[in-house]
Amino acid sequence: MTTATTTTTTTTTTTSTALSLCNSSCISTLISNTSLVAFYTFDSVFTDSSGFSNNLSGTYQSFVTGYVNNAVSFIYASSQRLTSSQTMNFYQLSWAISYDMELFLQTKNNLLCFGFYGDDTSGSTTILTNTWYHVAWVFDYTNRIRHIYLNGYISATTTNTGYLNVANRVVSVGSCPIGGSSPAQVYYSGYLDHFTIATRVKTACEILQDATLVFFYPFENSVTDQGPNLLVGSLSNSGTSYVSGYTGNALQLSTTGAYFQVSSITGLGISNQAFSVAIRVKPTATSGPLVHVSSAASGLGSWCLTFLGFSSNGQIIANVWTSSNTTVSVTGPILQISPFWTHIVQTWSATNGLCLYINGYSYANVTSATSYAASGAQNYLTLGTVLNGITCAAGSIQNTGQYLGAIDDFYLYSRELSQSEVCQLAGL
Repeated sequence: MTTATTTTTTTTTTTSTALSLCNSSCISTLISNTSLVAFYTFDSVFTDSSGFSNNLSGTYQSFVTGYVNNAVSFIYASSQRLTSSQTMNFYQLSWAISYDMELFLQTKNNLLCFGFYGDDTSGSTTILTNTWYHVAWVFDYTNRIRHIYLNGYISATTTNTGYLNVANRVVSVGSCPIGGSSPAQVYYSGYLDHFTIATRVKTACEILQDATLVFFYPFENSVTDQGPNLLVGSLSNSGTSYVSGYTGNALQLSTTGAYFQVSSITGLGISNQAFSVAIRVKPTATSGPLVHVSSAASGLGSWCLTFLGFSSNGQIIANVWTSSNTTVSVTGPILQISPFWTHIVQTWSATNGLCLYINGYSYANVTSATSYAASGAQNYLTLGTVLNGITCAAGSIQNTGQYLGAIDDFYLYSRELSQSEVCQLAGL
């Protein structure tokens, strides 16, 4: 695990070719709450955030650190479960249910299972314990098709299924009955987070966005996340304002010490989990840190790294911390300053290593950077400064500086974006 004082750096830069066209992809799919009938964040409450007041109550072990803020924990041996305060009608409806979990509440041979009575669909991927998964079950009543999605991608599909005729039933979370006319109750051991029910068929693109878009901040006069996780950010007490942006408005950092910060970033705390950071900037000077990640709100902690920022000569730098306890970097160009906007994307995956895109085009990569050693905890992400993290690993980024300028269209994904997706985000 990275210590705050480690600064060893390995830098390799490889120039890549540019894209000529943006192909269509899921990246432009908007998050929609249409037909949402239940939404449970499990942030130390069992309140339904959908507005339909289908609150939960019952027995549980505790609230714990979740994938997003908090989660609810169950223990099988304690026969724990939650039930809804109102009945819900699933009769002759198409619907989608999704949530984050550590282990599906009912498995068969360590595979996800989705079915009605005696009519099941089994997933194709072995589910491991102590691992977060995003799972979505989708049933199309009209076409009699059932899907299981795992981490945003289809794991299994069944056609010509039976019908689900369940009218006015209480929803149980953490247990289910099995076993014919005298069913036994089986219980779940593990964590559950962000449980939603929608009475329509969600598209594959919607589910991919639900599963992998960690946040999206358009900075339209607020620091409210427009992604599925609803992560509310915070600003420094001074030096910030909203100005005309690339699209709509943008966040302006005007003085030393000005910053934006968001917490509960679990995906960046998982080693070897692919990620993509996308941001649009209009700097008044090309200096200082741009994106800083740390295990503590102070910018320091037991693990900290400046992901994106500027070198002493004004070049944009992207970093990743590897399992060999070194910072691997890619070096980009010296960016134009205001009034010009630049779109920057940093991606990492075990397959393609560390990549840097500028204005929708692949600029440089390090394919040998095949590991990412993370904090193992929820992280804090800070824009504009490292706060107290001056001694954190940063490669050739100047941690002692301050980013000054405008920021717009800030995204984080828990997967590697493709060249075509980067191209679309850049607006080419």
